[in-house]
Order: sequence, then C-alpha cells, then structure tokens
Amino acid sequence: MKNNQSTQPTTMINKDQISLVCLVLKRSNSKAADLGEQFKNWFVKHGIDVVMIGENQYSEGKAFEEKRPDLCIILGGDGTIVSVARRLVKSQIPLLGVNLGRVGFLAETPLSSWEYDFERILNKGFNIEWRLALSIKVERKNKLFFSGFAVNDAVIGRGALARLVSLDLCVGDECVGAVRADGLIIATPTGVSGYSVSAGGPLILPSLNVISVTPICPFLCNFKSLVLGHESAFTLSVREGGPDLFLTRDGQDMLPLKVGDSITIKGLPNALAFAKIEGRSSYFARLQQKGFIGLAPS
Repeated sequence: MKNNQSTQPTTMINKDQISLVCLVLKRSNSKAADLGEQFKNWFVKHGIDVVMIGENQYSEGKAFEEKRPDLCIILGGDGTIVSVARRLVKSQIPLLGVNLGRVGFLAETPLSSWEYDFERILNKGFNIEWRLALSIKVERKNKLFFSGFAVNDAVIGRGALARLVSLDLCVGDECVGAVRADGLIIATPTGVSGYSVSAGGPLILPSLNVISVTPICPFLCNFKSLVLGHESAFTLSVREGGPDLFLTRDGQDMLPLKVGDSITIKGLPNALAFAKIEGRSSYFARLQQKGFIGLAPS
C-alpha cells in the first residue's frame, strides 16, 4: 500500500471485528506463561477464540499464513514487542503490548490494568496507528547478499575493536558525502527513542513517514542528524572498517559487513499496525513519564 502523505492514517477496528486473538509470549518466561493462560481463559470466557505462540515461532513475513488473528497481544518488554513486530511487518495485523519489562515505552497496556483495557477493547474496539518500518538490502559484489526489515533501527558500527567506520552516503541519486564515525544509526519514528536519541538524534512523532540518520561520535566532520522522507532510498557504501564491522537490526540481529558492501535502506509506510486504546497516555505524556522530556517548573 503506497502512501505519499507525511503522516500515517488511523483506522478504527469495531468490537464486532474481533473474533480471534493471538497471545505471543516467551515460553521460557514462567510469568509470561502463567499470564498467557490467564489471558486465554479470560478471552474464551468472553466468547473470543485464542491461539498462543512463542515469540520466535514465525520467520519474517511468514506469520499467520493459515489463519490471521484480529489482534496480536504481546506479553513482554519493548525488546519482545520489537522482535514480534519485525516478524509482522506488512502483515497489517494489529499489535498490542502488555508491559512485562522495565521501560515499556512501546507497550500500550500496563500489567496492572490489563483486564480493564481488554474490556474496553471488547466493548468499544480500538484504533490502529499505522507506523513506518525499514526495508534493508545489502549487496556484495553486485549481488543481493541480505534483505530484511527493522522496526526500530539499523545500526552500522564496529565491534570490539576501537576503529572508525568510513561510509559514503547517498540519498536517491545524489551523493551526500562521507562520514567517519564509530557508527551510523538509521531509525524509524518508533525507534528514535532508543539508541538514536542517546547519540543525539531527534525525537519524532511515531505517525510521521520519515527516517532519521544519526552518526555515533563523528570524527573531524560536522555531520549532523538528518531527517529524510520515506520515499528517498538511503544508500551507504562501506569504504573502510576492518573485519569487525556489523549491521545490527533492532539491537537483536547482527550481520557482518565487508569493505565494498552497499546497504540500501528505505522507509515502508503502513508497515506496522499498533493498537491504540481510547484514554491511554498520549505520545508526549509517555515522553514525560519515561524521562525523555522534563516537566516545566510550576
């Protein structure tokens, strides 16, 4: 689905459209397993069919090929939510996180109020906030070497050795320049509140169709963070970096890179569907709650 607007659309899911719920959890986490059974019994009691799966059960782009759920509820922290979301890129299945982690910035529902939120979903439905994901392709010796997605960010950086990375940067057909740095972070609006903002990148509304490009400790250059439209293909060519150079997706998946590799990253609008419950905290309220923005003195 192509969208040239600067913001993502919002979709309303009516309560009558919810008949099958998928619960995704870490089966090795006893707390998540116990809660999963509790959630399952609650939905069944309310006439909703339930399927339970582990977070790594599906590979990217292969989830729910047989029977699609109307809502996918993820029990875990931000890392678990991102891991599951990456497998559901372009599936259009709504995601709802129940926070079992520490930060819980991506989770819509606190554990303490899960029953209240589930009742609101079954009584009033929910909104879908469509979000952008990243499409990543790596070419080596003019052949496709890797392709995949990222929900939060793609980071090109060094490993254990304290060695600078040297990259050529192009946007579309135009060469932007070169950067020498400890690394480079290409982030979605969903992911900028993680590694990117810690490196000096901007905070961006999750509904915007843009990507940010932020260097990590740039050396002898005045390269500032860029914010680019999703329609612009962003290409990086590895000039130097030694054998200890990697592309990391969402801080969870690592791919070794070589000098001469070409990495192309594009934004995919409408690639992720996050369920939003009426009355829950706004984006700016969450920034305040999690310490990203300080409250003004009274």
